[in-house]
Amino acid sequence: MTLESSFSLSQSSASGLGKASDAPAGGFSKYPVQKTSNELFYGPENGILKLFSDDLPSHSSFDFSENNFFPISIFGPSGSGKSELAKYLAERLVRLNSNSLTETIRFSVSDLFRDFIDAIEIDELDKFRQSLVSPNRLLLLDNFEELLTKPSLFDEIIYLLDHGRQLIITSSVHPADFVHLPYRITSRLLNGLSLPLENPSAETLLVVLQSEIQKYGSTISPEASRWLIDRTCSTIPGIKQCVSKLRIHLDFSNHIELSAVFKVLGQSSNHDFSLNEIAKIVAKKQRMKISDLKSQSRKQSFVLARGIAVYIARQIFQYKFDDIGKFFGNRDHTTILHAHRKFKKQIETDAELKKCFDDIYSTIRKKLKT
Repeated sequence: MTLESSFSLSQSSASGLGKASDAPAGGFSKYPVQKTSNELFYGPENGILKLFSDDLPSHSSFDFSENNFFPISIFGPSGSGKSELAKYLAERLVRLNSNSLTETIRFSVSDLFRDFIDAIEIDELDKFRQSLVSPNRLLLLDNFEELLTKPSLFDEIIYLLDHGRQLIITSSVHPADFVHLPYRITSRLLNGLSLPLENPSAETLLVVLQSEIQKYGSTISPEASRWLIDRTCSTIPGIKQCVSKLRIHLDFSNHIELSAVFKVLGQSSNHDFSLNEIAKIVAKKQRMKISDLKSQSRKQSFVLARGIAVYIARQIFQYKFDDIGKFFGNRDHTTILHAHRKFKKQIETDAELKKCFDDIYSTIRKKLKT
């Protein structure tokens, strides 16, 4: 079986896998929600993902040589899990092809554009290009639709598609719908695999919510789960934000009932803590001024402290990137998005930074409970 015949799937070809409309009257689908080995869930609304995940191990000898390069496009609405699927898929492909692929490089289009501009300024454009098309790298490019606003990157993407080895992109629409991109880009994407995703069903969201709560050693009642899904947690990122907010107010050593959830989220405003209050605590803990966090200085201590404040404002209190950017020195929302993603990666590997964040997070939790 060839790669194309195995993976050239469309929405219609997965129709037999079940849709949300196939759910019985009780509200739960007759098709089970399943989980990969990488905390990635899929329900009947994304049966294509099940076919893809189940079939991938049988192709343990993919040839990722130059002649067999093919792009993979994962597209769907916000909150459907595109980025997590892309990350999971990239990790599996690298493991299955350890002889030819050794690492994954992940960018958003905004990140790529920023590095492209830096390379031009220091006259290292050739070096930049070669780093992208290294034969042992799998490139993962998030938010591909952002390319529409960055035409100076068109030639670089064409170069990448012509000279690269393996590429995975995520976007909100099918590659065929990028009508304002050069045909040399869309035609190459359409020659690869296009994998559609839909927003998770309520049943999938319930499983994800329960799993997320269990990570912290707690359980949640069915009534509380359903209330959260129906009113505040309509996407998987939204679930993670809700759980973070609940952890501020509730003791996760106890079973979580609807009354406790409603007390925290039922009548609360969108933001329990102002941006100024967040900045004030971060600045005090880091022995600096709020004006330092808002400044345009690239001093490392300022950048790290600002990253903590941005992460808390977005991850815990769900402020919009635009609002965060305006508060912290009238920065563009893409700059704040980059700062958020960068800090999220740093905190996973830097123990000292994680300790610093936990200290600030603990102080905020205490203030909210007083």
